[in-house]
Amino acid sequence: MGLRATAARLFLVLGTLLAVSCVGECVLRGAAALGLDARPGDEYRPRFVLSSNRVLITEMDPNDPNLNSDGLRDRDYTIKKPPGTVRIIALGDSVTYGFRIELDATYAKRLEALLNGETDGPRYEVINFGVDGYNTRQELERFRQKGRRYRPDLLLIGYTMNDVLDAEALLNILGGAPAGGEWSLRSMLSSSRFVSWVRQRATRVDLSESPRAYFVHLYSQRHNWRIVASSFAELAALAKNDGFDVLLVIFPYFDTMTPYRYSAIHGFVEREARKNGFNVLDLLGAFEAHALDEVRLSPSDPVHPSREGHAIAARAIHAHLTRP
Repeated sequence: MGLRATAARLFLVLGTLLAVSCVGECVLRGAAALGLDARPGDEYRPRFVLSSNRVLITEMDPNDPNLNSDGLRDRDYTIKKPPGTVRIIALGDSVTYGFRIELDATYAKRLEALLNGETDGPRYEVINFGVDGYNTRQELERFRQKGRRYRPDLLLIGYTMNDVLDAEALLNILGGAPAGGEWSLRSMLSSSRFVSWVRQRATRVDLSESPRAYFVHLYSQRHNWRIVASSFAELAALAKNDGFDVLLVIFPYFDTMTPYRYSAIHGFVEREARKNGFNVLDLLGAFEAHALDEVRLSPSDPVHPSREGHAIAARAIHAHLTRP
């Protein structure tokens, strides 16, 4: 094949990709303008911008009205911990963020209310550091960049089954690493609904095959598991250096409870966490007594808890933290 033919094919591929992106952007913006893509809880969904940080890849839009002045989905907190306060940072993905539910209904805020409902004892702060779509490596980076300066007494990690996903796949979809610390066409991509659509689907659980087979495959990939194992080890080192405790809270995957098909994966994650000195709370037992449609956001969304699901998680964590 000659050089001219190769160049022609390359331009054809690039032109096709550009055309598809433009059509996708127009369709998604048109649907948004007509309200055709509206779903309950859309007002609580995060907005994203591209990040110059190669690990984070994307960050929540600081102009999002759901965020506080420090870019967290929470009220404002002083960086310096007030006297007589026990500070907990809730680190995690969209489950911790509270996908499609109001802030006060998230397990982090419900836990804060339960802890502060005691008549005696210290005041508690439970700060929500959840970010939709982040894996364990990105959560670690977010804690390093922003969470560590809050000097928590306890780091609570909300672990979900897809936290093992490799974020590099998303980086490749979005066009590779930033050059010189900046993304090309950054302003356009930051506001693109099409990029947001691709991002959501790149991190979504693939239900076209058996979910169990999908997760077994994910956890059998050494590169994927190293994301979790190395992040746990680095968090353990930070905990030892800074003097905070770590509690790993494992959320079940809400496609079936009887029988539950992912207990072996829960055990795999728990053993790694305990190896690093973390305390562990598996929420499977707390959810088993409830109907699936009571605890999950919808039958088509087995990842995210409903408002009641968050309440169940908060009560279980509260009981774990306050047991004699």
